[in-house]
Amino acid sequence: VFLILLHCIVNMNQPERYECYVLEPDETKVKFTKDTKHEHSATFTILKEDHTLGNALRMQLLQDNRVLFAGYKVPHPLLYELVIKVRTNGEAPPTQCLMDSIDVLSANIKDTSDKFKLQLQKHKNSNSNKHWQR
Repeated sequence: VFLILLHCIVNMNQPERYECYVLEPDETKVKFTKDTKHEHSATFTILKEDHTLGNALRMQLLQDNRVLFAGYKVPHPLLYELVIKVRTNGEAPPTQCLMDSIDVLSANIKDTSDKFKLQLQKHKNSNSNKHWQR
């Protein structure tokens, strides 16, 4: 009885699993906020994302010569949102730099996926006549 009660208490505040990746009908995936303190700065709030995308985007943004600052945070582990701050040198707006970084990341992911599939096919072809025992 104690273990059941403990299990209920521990999981009471935990959101449902689907809430970490399913957008509600009234939610928008990305929200843009212009920074009023710094010129050429903006904050993007991306719902249903975490450190995986945040760190990849930050690193890609920092590779862009137009970007002076890029940082991200996940405000709370139970809130599935990612906050990215971008400041540029004025050659391009923060939205353009973010979109360019997303395009580069998408291309990198596709390239990695294609290379993996090619190597997997080579491995299957080279081992097609071998029978594995279970």
